[in-house]
Amino acid sequence: LSALGGSVGQLKKIIINPGDNSSQIGQELQDKMIIRSAFVFDMYTRINGKNSILQAGTYRISPAESIPQIVEHFVDGNVDKFSIT
Repeated sequence: LSALGGSVGQLKKIIINPGDNSSQIGQELQDKMIIRSAFVFDMYTRINGKNSILQAGTYRISPAESIPQIVEHFVDGNVDKFSIT
C-alpha cells in the first residue's frame, strides 16, 4: 500500500471538491503520480470505512507517503493554509 517513491520535498497539490468520492480522489492521485493504483486507494478507504469521511480541501501530498498516511491527511482535513496580505 505504498505510494510511488520520491523525496519528501516533492509535494504535489491535490484538490478534493465537496462530493468527490474515494474512486475519483484515487484517480486524481494516480494521474498526478502520487500513488500507483487508484483501485488500491479506493479499496483501502472502503475497507477501512473512511471513504465517506474524506474532507474537501486543497492538500500538498508527498509521493513518498503511504496510502494510509495520505488517507489520514484527507480524514483529518490537514489542508494547506494560505495567508492573504
